[in-house]
Amino acid sequence: MTARAAQLGEIATKVWPYPTLTESELAPYRKHRKQDEAAPQYSLESYDQLNAHTRMLFKKLNTRILNLGTFVTREFRKLYIAYKADTNFVDVVIQKARLRLSVNMKYGDVIDPKGICKDVTAVGR
Repeated sequence: MTARAAQLGEIATKVWPYPTLTESELAPYRKHRKQDEAAPQYSLESYDQLNAHTRMLFKKLNTRILNLGTFVTREFRKLYIAYKADTNFVDVVIQKARLRLSVNMKYGDVIDPKGICKDVTAVGR
């Protein structure tokens, strides 16, 4: 099976060759960042609202989400923490007294006996 995939890959590269572009042709499509400017790196300590209570909540939630499987990754973003499989499935915003979770699922599938969930489909989050 692997040999056949390699053969098909070679045939495909001959039929659809990768384009050869000059630097001047590629320049408009590249992201420009100053040479000495590195991409900002975020961590749990980057969030101003973090306190002992929200840290404890986050650590418990973080463990539960990451234990879903090895396919789950976590990214610390500027304003939130993203958990991804193929795409974000949970975003966590750390607030003073709580964590605000945005779960990527159909609102009709939510089981919410306490009535604390909110449909933000049309809000654009």
